[in-house]
Amino acid sequence: MQSLNSTFHFIVDSIPGGQEYVQWWFKLLEENPTHLYIETTLILVILFILVKGQNPTTRRHEVNDDVLAERLAAFQPTPLAPAVLPEESQLVLRDTVVLESPPCAATCKVQGVDKPVLNFASTDFLDYGSSPEVTVATEKALDKYGVGSCGPRGFYGTIDAHVRLEEAIAQYFGANEAIIYSDASSAVASAIPAFANRSDMLVVDDGSNENIMTGVRLSRAKLMFFKHGDMADLERVLKHVEADDKRLGRRPDQQRRFVVFEGLSRNFGDIADMQRIVELKQRYKWRLLVDESLSVGVLGKTGKGVTEHCGVPVSSIEILVASLETSLASVGGFCVGSYEVVEHQRLNGAGYCFSASAPPFTATAAEAALKLLNSARGSNDLETLRGLAEHFSAQLKGDARLVVASSATSPVVHVRLTAKYPSLLEENKALRDIARKLLSDGVALVVPVHYTPAPPGSPAPPPLSLRLFLHVSHSKDDLTKTAKALSAAAARLPKV
Repeated sequence: MQSLNSTFHFIVDSIPGGQEYVQWWFKLLEENPTHLYIETTLILVILFILVKGQNPTTRRHEVNDDVLAERLAAFQPTPLAPAVLPEESQLVLRDTVVLESPPCAATCKVQGVDKPVLNFASTDFLDYGSSPEVTVATEKALDKYGVGSCGPRGFYGTIDAHVRLEEAIAQYFGANEAIIYSDASSAVASAIPAFANRSDMLVVDDGSNENIMTGVRLSRAKLMFFKHGDMADLERVLKHVEADDKRLGRRPDQQRRFVVFEGLSRNFGDIADMQRIVELKQRYKWRLLVDESLSVGVLGKTGKGVTEHCGVPVSSIEILVASLETSLASVGGFCVGSYEVVEHQRLNGAGYCFSASAPPFTATAAEAALKLLNSARGSNDLETLRGLAEHFSAQLKGDARLVVASSATSPVVHVRLTAKYPSLLEENKALRDIARKLLSDGVALVVPVHYTPAPPGSPAPPPLSLRLFLHVSHSKDDLTKTAKALSAAAARLPKV
């Protein structure tokens, strides 16, 4: 024992400051032994790890060349794609249409068709993409700025053309500020997860377009769906959440909550009941996020969208997202709102932060189109477009084989077959037969793709239909001809 004691004192004396540390150790043992035990245990664990080093049993197991060659020969990678494409994919590839002229006009040239065809496939509702004002402004911007921006907005990708467009959009909507994205899909899919995360809640229209569905899933927020356009079902969901709050003792302000929907539905062609949605929002204390990609430049006296169409102020919408790729004849998307809403996206909108900014000439094109929309010409164009939509719906009224499922004043027209088919694939084949026949007759339109049932927990896909986008430069005679061609093609389908 004396020998051990002497050895201990020798080690302590050989360490600089050893005596002071021993005294501190014994004092800490008296005053706070729990702290000392924990600290000593951690030190011993660290020393054990350092001394132990690498365990020989964890070293890589060597494989000789013969075994390695045998394993490589037996390896069969999973195919990236099926050897034979499913029938529904073959339908899409077979019906691919190649344009040989600009798509932003009432007529276009399609490869394999001798004469120009009526264009019902483009969302340039007001034909501003082919207007001289937009063309000249774009040419000047190309001469000044070149083709690309070559960088995200936060890293030398912000050009004065972007700032001018944002200011013009904010002024047009009477909003505090606006932000533009270089891609319309990213505008919606980035804005939603920028404001909602796994601790928040979204109540979503189950007929929403794919950009909204992508955004709500990226947010990882708690999702609840209400039936498309059904205000009674929306109120049912909001009441259910309110009842859960009371049962769980949860305050509504403990999470961000948004009702998410479209102003003018891409999949149905109907118009949201904005007044009723705002009423429910105020009663149950929710926020609104609306995608006005198809309603801006289409609805309302001056084209401000579903809010103006329903007589609701833009200020009642917390987040308004829309596309520049429809009536504003450009590429990209935008969001308007308060200063805080916009500035938050500049730091948290993935599509804004991590994508190259829009080419300056596309921002200039959108600014020129917005000037047209905000002029007397724009008001006249909007009135003409509404009249054409009503005329087209009236032409198909009474057809026993076809039904117009969209709103009568909507230039996004969905025409469905009244016959009941045994499967989505069979119904899609019938619709594509009609589309091919119309293309040969000089009419180009869209067949949305929905083949398989939705996965569990997801909304069912919207009903199959033929979709037509009306243009202000279509004449009533064009629409009458198209309606007759639709009826004739449907009449030639085999009975089911």
